Parts: sequence; structure tokens; C-alpha cells
Amino acid sequence: MPDGFYEFTSVNSGLRMDVENASLQMGANVRQWTSNNAPAQRWGIESVGSGYYRIVSKHSGRVLDVAGCSTANGANVAQWEWLGGDCQRWQLLPP
Repeated sequence: MPDGFYEFTSVNSGLRMDVENASLQMGANVRQWTSNNAPAQRWGIESVGSGYYRIVSKHSGRVLDVAGCSTANGANVAQWEWLGGDCQRWQLLPP
């Protein structure tokens, strides 16, 4: 994207990663949703060093966060303020 923000699309569903109801609240759910070209579906990728990145919502400025820092399958992903913890650091790997 020319402005440095990206849309993440599921290979499985073709749906976009989206902040539910375009919420600005911490803990707002991140889900897959039909593309609507909204800022709640646009994400910045910023290096935090050592090959890890934080993924930042264009809409809210909050980062992608694994709720409760869970390591379980099916754990929810939400937006939260940047705290720098491992549950907010992501690797970008080839398929």
C-alpha cells in the first residue's frame, strides 16, 4: 500500500482482518470480515527488533494482541495498547 498500511486477507475465506465494529476500545475483538476499504481493516507493520513486528491498526493506533497472552489453539486476538510483551510481537514468515 502506498501509505504504508496493509490489508490482511485470509487465504481460506478471502475475508479481511478487521477491528470489530471499528471500535477504538482496548480489547476490541479482531475478526475476519468482508472487505469494505475501511481504516479498521488497514494495518501498519513496524519492526520491534530481532525479526519481530508489531501490527498496528490504522483506525485506532492500537496493536494486535493475543488476549491474555494465551498459547492455546483458538485464543482470541484483540487490539490493545502497546506494552511490548511477547503476545504483541509477530513474525512474518513465508507460507
